[in-house]
Amino acid sequence: MGKFTGVLIISDVDGTFLSHSSESFNKNLKAVDKFKEQGGQFAFATGRDLNALLEVIPDASSIANAPIIVANGSQLYDFASEKYIHDCPVKNKKLLAEIVNIIYELYPDGGIRFSCENKMVIPKFNEILKRDLREISLDKLKIMETPLDELISSDIKIYKCVIVNTPENLEKIRKISADIDINNEFYFSKSYLNGLEAVDKNGSKSQAALFLKEYTGARKLFAVGDYENDIEMLKAADYGAAPETALEIVKRSVKIITAGCNDGAVADLIDIIGREYV
Repeated sequence: MGKFTGVLIISDVDGTFLSHSSESFNKNLKAVDKFKEQGGQFAFATGRDLNALLEVIPDASSIANAPIIVANGSQLYDFASEKYIHDCPVKNKKLLAEIVNIIYELYPDGGIRFSCENKMVIPKFNEILKRDLREISLDKLKIMETPLDELISSDIKIYKCVIVNTPENLEKIRKISADIDINNEFYFSKSYLNGLEAVDKNGSKSQAALFLKEYTGARKLFAVGDYENDIEMLKAADYGAAPETALEIVKRSVKIITAGCNDGAVADLIDIIGREYV
């Protein structure tokens, strides 16, 4: 038993745990190590696929001591057992195809990619997608170019659809998608400026976080994030937190504001929890 026994922290990656400052990253690492030594459980929650996460945090398996949330909540991966312990693939693939085909028709220069079983499927690998993925090793992502109709008719599980376009066009696409998805079968959210993501309505970060709390037996769940796709998770947690550098709409949804992303947001959260919540 330690000071943080029963406490689970779920941290977003980009803009929260990970920053452009190596000093901030190392500060977070040291704080998480001490947190775990005193009984705490730590996990990541990211819009990235597992392979894409390991591109930016190769040592993620030694940092997280609880299963991690990937693909914006539609998959949970356990490093200890080296397997996915929970998933929520898209159930209505035909409706998703209908939405995607309309987007292709209205925005032919935009990009669309799918996170599937241990690979990324791209119907049309165009210039906007090449720019979107420029910081990631395409070989490690295991990209497969497959026509949309073949993907939809196959038994391949789709966990996430990412629509890449300008911020202005994405807001129009969000409205178009919502008008088609009249029964709210998908959860749409932005995880970065030029990306609108769709997962199954039961596959969001918030539902994954609640599953993880029950799975780990944690008594208190703290979640921290900075972007739109984190909001529902932050609200679902017992205590939501956001870096001072988060979007304003995110900061308005939480109880705790930490130091900014480049100043050790996760380390500051752990300090706040130790002083005020345990």
